[in-house]
Amino acid sequence: MLQLSQLDGVYSVQQPYFWTLCSNVYVGGLKLEVSPKADTKFILSHTHNMFAAVSITVCLFNSVILV
Repeated sequence: MLQLSQLDGVYSVQQPYFWTLCSNVYVGGLKLEVSPKADTKFILSHTHNMFAAVSITVCLFNSVILV
C-alpha cells in the first residue's frame, strides 16, 4: 500500500481488505482518497496491476476525491 500512497495525487490509502472467494479466486479492496487533479485512470490502473501481480483477480475500489 505504501507504493500507492506515493503516487501523485493520492492523499491516503485506507481500509484494505482481502479474502478468498473460492479456490484460486482472491479478492481485494481498498479506499483511495485522491486530489481532484489526480489522474484517476492511472491510479486505478496501477492499483489493479499491483493486485494482479499478487494473484488478486477481483478488485474493488472506493475512490474519494477531496476538494
